Amino acid sequence: MALASSLCPIRQLKKPRFSALASCISCASPFSLSTRKYDVSRDSEERQQLERGSNITSGPSLKTFPSHLLALLREAGRGGGREGVGGVSQHQSTAARTDLLNSLEATQSQLLSPEGRSEVTLLRSESNLRQVLSPFYRDVFTEISRLEHGIQFLVNLRADILEHTKAIGDHSSSYLLSEMAGDLRDLLSQWFSPSLLDIQQLTWESPCDIMEKVSEYEAVHRLRHWKDLKHRVGRHRRCFVFTHRSLPREPLVILHVALTTEPSSNIKALLNRSVERNSDFSAVTTAVFYSVSPTQRGLSGIDLGYYIIRRVVAELQREFPGQLATFVTLSPVPGFRRWLESRLRQSSPLSVEGERGGGGERELLQLFPEASDLTEALQVKCIPEIIIIWHVCSSRETNPLALSQRDWAVDRNGALANALRSPLLSLCARYLVREKRRSKALDPVAHFHLSGGASVWRLNWLADPSPLGLQNSYGVMCNYRYHRLPQLNVNSDRYRATGKVTVSDGVQDLLQQLD
Repeated sequence: MALASSLCPIRQLKKPRFSALASCISCASPFSLSTRKYDVSRDSEERQQLERGSNITSGPSLKTFPSHLLALLREAGRGGGREGVGGVSQHQSTAARTDLLNSLEATQSQLLSPEGRSEVTLLRSESNLRQVLSPFYRDVFTEISRLEHGIQFLVNLRADILEHTKAIGDHSSSYLLSEMAGDLRDLLSQWFSPSLLDIQQLTWESPCDIMEKVSEYEAVHRLRHWKDLKHRVGRHRRCFVFTHRSLPREPLVILHVALTTEPSSNIKALLNRSVERNSDFSAVTTAVFYSVSPTQRGLSGIDLGYYIIRRVVAELQREFPGQLATFVTLSPVPGFRRWLESRLRQSSPLSVEGERGGGGERELLQLFPEASDLTEALQVKCIPEIIIIWHVCSSRETNPLALSQRDWAVDRNGALANALRSPLLSLCARYLVREKRRSKALDPVAHFHLSGGASVWRLNWLADPSPLGLQNSYGVMCNYRYHRLPQLNVNSDRYRATGKVTVSDGVQDLLQQLD
């Protein structure tokens, strides 16, 4: 409650006095805007010195919300109930709140008056409302952004706000913190507009500190050692990063590309692929984007990933004019298995005692139309849908043949793998194309690429047979295709407006198997 009460006046107040803002900024700068963490374990004397704006350096890092900045914002917003911080008293804070209410009442009167229907009056009222409802801390953030390391400070601040909001759950202050994070995101999205970002290709000769960050930030396919990193920037490979002048030597988004002769269908073969040192690029026709890693938690919700893909497409077309014809990804499908097993449990024709229930058989057979092939592959004489439920959803402890273990995927051409291939690929196509959340793709990776204008081009069976790949999607991976810019814009606009997904003929055939 204390946190909520400290933020409420900031949200409600108009700008009480600019001297308070100046005091807030002057107090903020001494405790090092270039440092992310803040020491909240100081003794009471040091706290009092900090509130008076004394020059105290940043202490040890703690994974807590920066309460010092909250205190400064609270003081700037309402004066803390005493004189001395920016010259704002409790009387002035109350007067500012009264001014806000008066401004809202005046705007309401203008809109309800006969003259309020004119376009000029409506525009003026909209401008007044925007001004009086803008939270005070937006001005604080704007002033901080003008300081040295200020924008980097705000990026890290938003990361801390998001982390703290998630930690406190449904606490009464979570909504207020979410509002602050949203306002900060709007500001950061302007400062990190794609037109303000620089794209840089990394090589083995790039600065060591940047290469080390690339290794640490890789989130899709982990780098085991420096040899892996050298391979990622070697021949027939490209590594691009987005940078911003306010965060020097700090990659914002990292994109790894492989130059191949055809679209890749297996991630292990792609990562381990070796190229002769003296080989030329004459046979290269395809660019495969196999890893996109955002690095800054504070920039989440700001679409930078597909912008770097578009920029890299343009860069590669300049490097290989008229040669590269295909641009695809090799992407995971992280939510497929969780979604499918949830649907199977809901559709199960079995009761707890193992007897047949009602209502689920038809949907279950739609999910697995080739159930007889699966039953034969398992060499078990039983009801097909029961076999499917048992072998897909059970654990290793209860069923030695369960798909939760890895053995079934070792032999790509085995009877069980062949029996599962067609139904699981069709179900994965359904999951990517038809399963929605708020009219957009349920799968987060699919939503990312579809928002950028890509199409669902091909599904690859057992493309990632690693334990994580089997756990997430039974090893299925997807190629999303990036077409030329005009088509990308058409696909992106249509998906954002209606949620319609562009698919290839091959994926459409998979969907028709379920119809």
